Amino acid sequence: MADHTHTVETAHIILDGEMKLTMGGRSTTYRAGERCDVPAGALHAVRMGFAGCRYLIGEK
Repeated sequence: MADHTHTVETAHIILDGEMKLTMGGRSTTYRAGERCDVPAGALHAVRMGFAGCRYLIGEK
């Protein structure tokens, strides 16, 4: 997913695969069992791993 924002804070819990999150000029790869949080209004981009990614997302 290209650069975008959300109006609310989001939390992503990775269930399977990988997700690379780029935010604030830094990229971090999250794997199964890890969680990443994105603040409301934060510009970010997401790229799924080669085998895809299954995740649970919550909004606050």
